[in-house]
Amino acid sequence: MKLRAAWHIAALLGAGLADPARAAEPAATPYRPSVSNPADLSAPGHFELEAGWQKAGGDGSRSGFPWLLKHAFTENFGILLGGEAAVLQREATGQRRRGYGDSSLALKFRRPLAGTSALGLEVGVKLATAAD
Repeated sequence: MKLRAAWHIAALLGAGLADPARAAEPAATPYRPSVSNPADLSAPGHFELEAGWQKAGGDGSRSGFPWLLKHAFTENFGILLGGEAAVLQREATGQRRRGYGDSSLALKFRRPLAGTSALGLEVGVKLATAAD
């Protein structure tokens, strides 16, 4: 009986993946702030949320959960709101600190160039939302 229920669930999930309406959904535009940040914006009128985990070592270590909410008003103009949901810092002395990181707010402009090339410009401000 359990095997039959598993097949039903798998069939429903498979049907959802093959849904033709999903094919019309806009593609995500991933940003890789530590690697690259493309000039392209998200699909106009849609919100995209990115989140992750990062860790830096050395004498002390620092871990954080960065997030970025993106919204494009047009294909050439959008807004970015980001920050760190949680930060854990261990200093070389062994002291540990926990809290929230700073936030940022930026406007992003995209200028198409020849072919598939584009130029991106971000103008933003860092918001001091962290305790320290």
